[in-house]
Amino acid sequence: MTVISQVRIHINLDELDEALQAADQILLHDPKNKEAIEAKAFILFRLGRIDEAIHEYNRCLAIDQSYVPALNGLGLIYQYQKKWFEALKYFDSAYNFDKKNMISLNNSGDCYLKIGKYKKGNEFFNKVLADEPRNTYAMVGKGKALNNLGLYDEALTIFNEATSIEPENHVAWGGKAIVSLHLDNSKEAFTFISKSCSIHKDNMFKYAQEAIRYRNRLHKLIITAKISSILILFIFFLTSIFLKLDFSSFIVINGFIAVLALSINILFDPHFTRWENFEKNLFIHKLEREGISFPFKIN
Repeated sequence: MTVISQVRIHINLDELDEALQAADQILLHDPKNKEAIEAKAFILFRLGRIDEAIHEYNRCLAIDQSYVPALNGLGLIYQYQKKWFEALKYFDSAYNFDKKNMISLNNSGDCYLKIGKYKKGNEFFNKVLADEPRNTYAMVGKGKALNNLGLYDEALTIFNEATSIEPENHVAWGGKAIVSLHLDNSKEAFTFISKSCSIHKDNMFKYAQEAIRYRNRLHKLIITAKISSILILFIFFLTSIFLKLDFSSFIVINGFIAVLALSINILFDPHFTRWENFEKNLFIHKLEREGISFPFKIN
């Protein structure tokens, strides 16, 4: 086993301090070892030491400007900092040096989604899928793009493909839930979002789950309100016959109850703006409060 392999084992085990020490040990004897420098940069990034990570990546590129892992690494840092155009510059360079580098294409697609260029993002995910038809990361990215373009049936199809290939992909299940909401299928949406949250309990979709649960509960209230209003009218109709009310009294009282029933229905109408806005704002507010930027349209 090589020394650099030991560094990567520590990284995979999330033993970052040990990994950093091992990388430094390599660089002590071989200061221009670009694999060790790139590994150190990645570890520093994982430790939140961003400026040091950028310095190490640039140091690596000074040795070899075409070193793809360093270019992708810098792109990921700028993507993390939401500097989308800066990130794209490095992902593009990485892809130009290695046309088989699907990571760069996927990351470029993500950046275009973040800046609202959904068609452009979709083009990058399609490039990946042309070479790797079972690449679930690209499938999920494509699903997000199609969802944002309003192509909900196509988005649902690609998300279904992703979950059939990778059943534990919680982002794909969450994507299916959001698309199902757009298709006005709240029951399926809740099933999908629950699956997402069961796979990864602390993920971005837990707040969408609240919104969908609320919406489903609201729909039950709507049905109850409508049935109740019809029953009230029917009972009053029978009562008016039994009490032998005159026609004018029946019309006046029946009109009053009809207005009351209409008010109940309006209050619980599924398309009544304030309920729709509550549901959407709950989702957006919770995600933003968690610092999660996710490129699904809510409206």
